[in-house]
Amino acid sequence: MNRAIFIILIVLLIASQSILFYKLHTIESKLKNLINQKIKNPIQNGSPIKNILEINDIIKKDRAIIENMRKDTFESHSQFDARVYNAKMALKKKIKRLANQSISSHIVGYLSMESYDADIQKMELTLKWNALNNMFNTKDKGRLYLDISRKVAKKLFEKQRTYPFYITVKFSNYKILIDKIFIQDRDKRFYLNKKFVVLKNIMVQDTPYGKDTSWQEAIEYCENLTLASYTNWRLPNKAELRDIYNSIGSFKNITLYWYWSSSAKNEDEAWYMRFKNGKEFWTNKSNLYYTLCVRDL
Repeated sequence: MNRAIFIILIVLLIASQSILFYKLHTIESKLKNLINQKIKNPIQNGSPIKNILEINDIIKKDRAIIENMRKDTFESHSQFDARVYNAKMALKKKIKRLANQSISSHIVGYLSMESYDADIQKMELTLKWNALNNMFNTKDKGRLYLDISRKVAKKLFEKQRTYPFYITVKFSNYKILIDKIFIQDRDKRFYLNKKFVVLKNIMVQDTPYGKDTSWQEAIEYCENLTLASYTNWRLPNKAELRDIYNSIGSFKNITLYWYWSSSAKNEDEAWYMRFKNGKEFWTNKSNLYYTLCVRDL
């Protein structure tokens, strides 16, 4: 009798352990599946990807509205064109604001310094993107070459070779595109693809700026410019413009247009250069030309 009870207890113990093991295995499997699902498809409320998908829906709806706009009977063609243009600009502003709110505070990958040539002050970086790479064309963005001064390179990468990086976005042709890539150095942003070029003893801005300004406005633009975490930019003088023109092949965003120099001929006139042929002229300071900024190294 006692033997039968003992056998029954053993059977019950084994059965309970089997049930417990099965439940633990089931819970573990569910957790693994949940984790894998989030890694493979991290589309959840509040995530950058979820937000971008929702913003893309807004783009589709607003684009359809804009493309279906029709001229009113009492509206001229120029008035209609202006109304369409204003609608596109309003959409662009809204999408850029929403997208940057969703993305710019989130880590989108990690970058590492591969090498640095101190003689030409050029750095090679590798970028590893997270799940957001599915939202953008990042196939050609796994490697980045950066013109960076020795002082800044040492400050950022001497003790730390790997950083999480972030992006801001822009809106063009109804698409959300990568605009700038940056890392955080304490509370400051250091932009990696907002370019500059190092020439001799100056750093030269190499970003698109296609706005005509007066000479005084050009000076104020450079004095107020913050680029690559630097704020001490200024308008180049005649000699520096000549150096920039002679190295124009190193730049990606300089156009063959007229650019102001800081060199004044007299109280009312200042020098400028045409980058199509390198010729220098002087003109009234109230005339409108392009602006290019430099800073001392």
